[in-house]
Amino acid sequence: MKRMILTGIMYNVLSCTAAFAQQEDSSKREKFNNFYMMMEFGRTNKGISAVQGGISLQLENNYFKIKASSLIEPYEKDRRHKDDPVPGFSDLNFIAGRSFTFLNNLQFQVGTGLSFVHETVQLRMDEPGYYAYHNKYKERVTFGLPLELRYNFFMTRGLAISLTGHGNANSIRSYYSASAGLMVGMF
Repeated sequence: MKRMILTGIMYNVLSCTAAFAQQEDSSKREKFNNFYMMMEFGRTNKGISAVQGGISLQLENNYFKIKASSLIEPYEKDRRHKDDPVPGFSDLNFIAGRSFTFLNNLQFQVGTGLSFVHETVQLRMDEPGYYAYHNKYKERVTFGLPLELRYNFFMTRGLAISLTGHGNANSIRSYYSASAGLMVGMF
């Protein structure tokens, strides 16, 4: 499994760097902006609400993205201390990928990379480690492999509607989600 993950990441990095050596027509490069901010809302395969946000840098047919995803899970509201953490699942993704442009305003992106995954769970009264006044939460951290498939419809040069399929394979809890949102081009 680790070999497949490393092979996928290396292939993506090598294909991106090889593409930088190729020259393109300058009129095609100026069609879209190079730096985007994005925000999306959606649901996971288990029906949990998800929110994603990030920044993306597009260089010719390649893109590089830093994206944070958070799953909004229900929790018990009778927490004893206001300083207790809120249960949840989040990841910070570093993604590199390829962009494919069709017609004048349609774009399809596919990318993968590495993610930092964090989960906080609230222990139940019958679980080991539960005490009345402390130790009600368990936090776990690991690394994962994100995969992103994205469709962008550019309404103007600096504004796009995006539909995204996002998955994350990790040792805590692998998931996939579908979301929709906006991308705003900065320059």
